[in-house]
Amino acid sequence: MAARNTPSAGAKPDKLWRDALTLAIKRAGDDDPRPYIARIAAKCVEKALEGDMQAIKEIGDRLDGKPAQSIIGEDGGPAMIVFRWEGERE
Repeated sequence: MAARNTPSAGAKPDKLWRDALTLAIKRAGDDDPRPYIARIAAKCVEKALEGDMQAIKEIGDRLDGKPAQSIIGEDGGPAMIVFRWEGERE
């Protein structure tokens, strides 16, 4: 079988949409020599500077990572973990 000429060559043949997007964002536009991905990133920064909270959150999540999800128990208290062995009765 011939090797695929896509970004995920041989790794994940079920990622056709990702492959198509990856190829598309690497292209440069006619009027702007920057790859589309650079233009998209610049637009996100512009929107953030205009106060767009979704753009601000996206930039924060990409640079700092998403906040860790808290694991809490009932009533917001600490979580309780109970181990039981099979055959054990309550």
